[in-house]
Amino acid sequence: MKILYYGEFDKSNGPGCVDQALLNELGENVCPVMRDQSFKLQTLSVLSSSDCVHVSGVSLKGLILSIIGKALGKPSCCTLHGAIFQERRFRQIPIWKKWLETLHVLVSDRVVVVSDNLLSVLKIKKENVSKFRVIPNGCEIKGRARSRNKREKFILCAGGGRPEKNILSVCQALSESKPVRVVVYGENGTDTSAIKAYPFVEYLGPINRAYASELMSRAKVFVQNSIYEPFGIAALEALTHGCKVIVSNKCGILNYLPEGSVEICDPDDCHILSLILTKTLHENSPRKVQFKKEIFAWKHRASEYMGCWSEMCDKPGLHKSLAENR
Repeated sequence: MKILYYGEFDKSNGPGCVDQALLNELGENVCPVMRDQSFKLQTLSVLSSSDCVHVSGVSLKGLILSIIGKALGKPSCCTLHGAIFQERRFRQIPIWKKWLETLHVLVSDRVVVVSDNLLSVLKIKKENVSKFRVIPNGCEIKGRARSRNKREKFILCAGGGRPEKNILSVCQALSESKPVRVVVYGENGTDTSAIKAYPFVEYLGPINRAYASELMSRAKVFVQNSIYEPFGIAALEALTHGCKVIVSNKCGILNYLPEGSVEICDPDDCHILSLILTKTLHENSPRKVQFKKEIFAWKHRASEYMGCWSEMCDKPGLHKSLAENR
């Protein structure tokens, strides 16, 4: 079975990481088309020879590919990594993109969402519920994590200056106690200047995945105190690197972690966050609940996507070929 997969294979953002990881696992089952790539006759040729069209994220070109595919009798699927009507609360996104997202859902035979948390915030009509499927993100499985006794005493935060990542709350919580070094990386946003104003903050801005991985292997604590977080792939990766992780109760990842594997806080309560940070920074013993990172291996997620596409193409059992070819 051949899938035309339209995604961000050249980006280091959340959706880009998902697309790259799935492409690595799916191999010859996928014909990748990059989002920034202009349509050519070769693209249409690939489309005509594919069994299914999959579009990762919301884009006009992706919608056009899905519509052309439908005209050729190809089933279509899309992945929603977030909800635009929620994201518009925190940054300027044109209203037409919201309608584009709606059209994606209407055109697609299946809609994959990355968490039960995201599914719950989407405004889904009863007649459309059956087309939705939850497939959580995976993560790259690392080797043995560095001992906590050898870790540097600093806090790592992902999300840069984007207000929904709520990194200002971490800075405010630390200002209530003895401050420690906070390393912040990610996309710049409206909170960037205010975050940089704290003297204990080292603001890196956007960095590559290799450097992010290195920081996770060194940091003692990783904090994802987001106001809105459909999944939380950075927090999951921090866990696989052996960090002690603190996440807000808005993170979609909580649906898939055993109770006690992370500390949970309210993104609106800086005082409680301050207490959790103080306790976590001074703990050296491992957590009582161990995190089984192997269950998040991308090979499992890739198999779920193949199963979804096989059902759409009315070819049950074909997804087993992925495991057989590995």
